[in-house]
Amino acid sequence: MEWQPIETAPTNDVYIMIFCKGAETPAIAKFEHETDKWTAIGGDTFNNPIYWMPLPEAPNVKLRGSPASGRVPLERRVRSLRHSHRRTFDA
Repeated sequence: MEWQPIETAPTNDVYIMIFCKGAETPAIAKFEHETDKWTAIGGDTFNNPIYWMPLPEAPNVKLRGSPASGRVPLERRVRSLRHSHRRTFDA
């Protein structure tokens, strides 16, 4: 997988990795048509990402309470990224 220009990113309610100019790390976000911004799990918003990349496949492991396929739902995979405050990032 390689980084692609944000103009080619899907905007159909799917989470992807985005990267903003001046950022140290990428964020996992989806495009919100209501606000015309990228919103990360946890509520942070990003106005000007410049690159995107699809999320990698989840590891094929069986966790207690996970689906029979062994795939871990996105919400559970990124639980560590959640936090209670919201921020907006302009790059």
